[in-house]
Amino acid sequence: MMIDIVTLAPEMWQSLDHGVVGRAKNAEIWQQKLWHLRDFSTRKDRRVDDKSYGGGPGMVLGPEALHACIQHIDQVREKKPFVIELDPSGTTLNAELCQTLAQKSNLLLLCGRYEGIDARIKDKHVDLSISTGPYVLSGGDLAGMCLVDAVCRFLPGTLGNDISLMEDSYAHGLLDHPHYTRPQMHATGVVPEALLSGDPKKIDNWRRMMALGRTWQYQPDCLINTPLSDADIVLLQTYIKDHFNRSDR
Repeated sequence: MMIDIVTLAPEMWQSLDHGVVGRAKNAEIWQQKLWHLRDFSTRKDRRVDDKSYGGGPGMVLGPEALHACIQHIDQVREKKPFVIELDPSGTTLNAELCQTLAQKSNLLLLCGRYEGIDARIKDKHVDLSISTGPYVLSGGDLAGMCLVDAVCRFLPGTLGNDISLMEDSYAHGLLDHPHYTRPQMHATGVVPEALLSGDPKKIDNWRRMMALGRTWQYQPDCLINTPLSDADIVLLQTYIKDHFNRSDR
């Protein structure tokens, strides 16, 4: 996958040179090209923003440099990129959307600043606006990095163990179960007995119960569209019974 990134802060993207996603980039599972928006400004001072028509605080990224940059990227790529604008008003990023985007061969991210980008750019060029949540960041770069990290995890070979992807939170509509490691006993607590039993069925049941229970407890909306078997319902009821007394309900 090729990911083109239009930004006013290219130095921020060095963070993706590290960790799992950084190793995947070094292995050329995905490639990144940073485009500094000021390089496409026709002004001597390289400014790319201006005041908003109608008044109000803040500045807006103008259409000239953005349009020129996007056109240039279209010309140098064999296939027209799928253009994404990082914007608080966009579709909320989730695992399903990340998996869909991972099927694209080329993404182009527009990382806005200030009050955002001129709306004409969105009308002309943007295929999808994406938000990472109901809040506002100082710019689209942090949201863009979250998107790239989450999407690249779905590219084959990115993770050292592909099974990890299948067991991630939200992979099947549920949060992941809790994880424990050595030592078995510690001042902070003990490892649950089921994980020490050596019984695969007992371990699987415990992990499924915890995934269902944690989702019900912390992200209940996820259960609305998640089909539950009769066994799942029993496990969820067991979780609620074991983890919540009457005074908690």
